[in-house]
Amino acid sequence: MAEQATRDRCLIATLHHSARVAPPIGRLLGKLPASAQVRTTQSVDELAALVESDVPDLLVVWQEWPDEFPACEVARLFDLLPVSRWVCCYGPWCLADGRNRDIWPPATRVPWSRAESRIRQELSVLRGEHAPLPLTAGRDEVFAYDVDRSDGELSSPLRFPRTAVISCDPEYRRCLLESLGDSRRKSRLQHSEGLPDAILWDADPWNAVRANSLWELRRAHASTAILALTSLSDHYASEILRNGADEVLPKLGSLDQLRRRVSGVVAVRKGAT
Repeated sequence: MAEQATRDRCLIATLHHSARVAPPIGRLLGKLPASAQVRTTQSVDELAALVESDVPDLLVVWQEWPDEFPACEVARLFDLLPVSRWVCCYGPWCLADGRNRDIWPPATRVPWSRAESRIRQELSVLRGEHAPLPLTAGRDEVFAYDVDRSDGELSSPLRFPRTAVISCDPEYRRCLLESLGDSRRKSRLQHSEGLPDAILWDADPWNAVRANSLWELRRAHASTAILALTSLSDHYASEILRNGADEVLPKLGSLDQLRRRVSGVVAVRKGAT
């Protein structure tokens, strides 16, 4: 089925117990090309019935709480779809699962904040544009795979917005500036070319002092796009947004996602002025 997907269509199956569509999956479904067909299931039995008539190229699972899918169910899923691509998107209550549970292989797990980026990666694999992440990949291989998915067009210094990075961690700040691929970007807010179009702001550790700092930063740069980067639970995202950030992104998200969101938020800001 995967070979067929590269030629004409791609069949995606989603599995989530809740009747509502999971937020990141719902957003992505509206953006998929016409060649991508989606089938929604709410149980392993329902998915098994689907497989009898058509085998999905990609299975997207939405996990809302730890042990929602017991090991026996996951083993059955692998028996049903041994050659399909897999993404298990987990919510904030499941952040610790990777440390104290091994039901899902690390190569399949991704937080819901990175779900769209990973699903797009898997679709590019099915189109034959990228090599797949092996199901047996370890955590270091998964990390390298996620951060290495970049978009050459967006990395062009002529097109990518002028970006400043603010972080109390000098090593993280340096790595982030190097990863963006343009030596002209600065870690401070003074630029020879003028004020930055975007500010990447390290939100960790989040507390009242940091909230006030973000509020003051927004007051001082009312027209600048501010994207907060954090390793905290998604529970804090709404509070960070209320204090002035335009968007909250995971620190360990892919560079492709970061570049896209910076460019997108800057475009929205400029369009509103």
